[in-house]
Amino acid sequence: MRDRLQAGLLAAMKAKDPTAVKALRSTLAAIANAEAVAATLRPAGADHPIAGSVRGLGAGDVSRRALSELDVVDIVDTGIAERVEHARQYDALDQTTAADQLRAEAAVLQSYLAS
Repeated sequence: MRDRLQAGLLAAMKAKDPTAVKALRSTLAAIANAEAVAATLRPAGADHPIAGSVRGLGAGDVSRRALSELDVVDIVDTGIAERVEHARQYDALDQTTAADQLRAEAAVLQSYLAS
């Protein structure tokens, strides 16, 4: 699904579709954030001039978490639910333009779950 979202972003950018670009970019960013590994601090040692630092090229690199297809679907589904809920809140404030924008973004993401 991530590859389809990435391909969809490229197509939306070429088509100059700002609604799809915004929805897909934010969803891909949420996926990237979910893949991030929590930072761990090392205790300051006498041999390190900077607290929490490590020595050597690539010594501090950590591989990202691998998300399953179900994890990615959950992130997309959460993005849809958040947009729909926020659209309801905008409707309650009589801000229909913002609500319609969020519903359009939710529809873009929903199309990726349906296919």
